[in-house]
Amino acid sequence: MEFVRWVDPLLLYLVIIPFFTIGLGVITVFFTRKISFGPLVTFAVLLVIELLFHIIYYPNSSIHLSSWLIILPCVSLFFSWLVITAFEYEEKYKAL
Repeated sequence: MEFVRWVDPLLLYLVIIPFFTIGLGVITVFFTRKISFGPLVTFAVLLVIELLFHIIYYPNSSIHLSSWLIILPCVSLFFSWLVITAFEYEEKYKAL
């Protein structure tokens, strides 16, 4: 967690965490070729990250989840759709 304390919180929450979670979701879709796995992986990883940050930084308060848990899986769904569409396009025109 030393890395988290070194990074600016704005950079962490607006660039690093979204890139990491959406990237894991899209990589999962790339290997499994199932579009629903992208948002699910993104949601699960983001939920774990938010719970860990909340437990570490606010141990005595109740848990409040952010709107990133809705927004980032939707973005991951879009990128997952792009990956699946690219695979279908490649398979369709590969035989030509």
